[in-house]
Amino acid sequence: MKRFVLLTIAVITGLTLRAQMTAPTVNYGAYEKKVQKSDADIQDPKKSENPKTWISRGSLFQEIYELNNIKFLQKGADEKQIQLIFFNPQKKETLQFPNGIVQEKLIYDGITLIFENGKLVDWDETKTVTDKPLDKAFDAYAKAQELDKENKFTKALKKNLEELKNQYLRDGSYMYDKGMRAEEAGESEKAKEYFQNSYHDFAAMLKINETPAMGNVKDTSIMYYTGVAARKAGRPDNAIVYFEQARALNYNEPLLYELLANSYAETGQDDKAIEVLKEGFQRFRDNNRIVIALINNYLKKG
Repeated sequence: MKRFVLLTIAVITGLTLRAQMTAPTVNYGAYEKKVQKSDADIQDPKKSENPKTWISRGSLFQEIYELNNIKFLQKGADEKQIQLIFFNPQKKETLQFPNGIVQEKLIYDGITLIFENGKLVDWDETKTVTDKPLDKAFDAYAKAQELDKENKFTKALKKNLEELKNQYLRDGSYMYDKGMRAEEAGESEKAKEYFQNSYHDFAAMLKINETPAMGNVKDTSIMYYTGVAARKAGRPDNAIVYFEQARALNYNEPLLYELLANSYAETGQDDKAIEVLKEGFQRFRDNNRIVIALINNYLKKG
């Protein structure tokens, strides 16, 4: 019992000391040098033909994406819990809004965390090493697979690509959420920009699935949400492509048919819209939204 009490005290003391520590700074310059070395390696005639060179490059960009510890961030997280991971900030700013909301910004070297009433609502990366690190990682792995004629690195590539998918999913979901909040605030152009980023990320997940290392797997949920993000970004033509992919694989979601029909209608393809809604009605006869949409499309056509 005494040993358990001492252990508990030690753990609590350790967490307390950790919470009191100032956050360590990230050596961004060191990573910039690593990128420069990788850039040189892929220009080298011998190294550029080695799949390992490209796998290392992909891993580097994935690591760079996580430099500011964003993998630990989730909307709604408690401020005290976050500080156990991020330590004490370099600076704090507090804002009191007329509606009673208290917003607090914890400013770190490279990232600012934004809390409202003690809960994480957003964050802003203020320092990065390179733009689009996930896309650069994907391009590197694509080159590695191209060079890996004997499939010696399939296992390593699959592991890295699975993690890359998770990173794209986190980023795409975050961007979609920002788009929804901008839309609710009446900032339509800003919302479209966020939705475009979300669409890009979800589409990248599907590209990863199509790679040899991943075995060309089909993920109907991601197909559907890629279409949703494309619609939100004001790209109904692109939405049709992904909705049709999900439709062909019988994705079990009534709203798919309504959104696909709307996308066809927005691109002047009213007959296709009715065809899709008819199919949706056959699959989901109890869904009133599909029935109403079908009636409205018939009335529109006259």
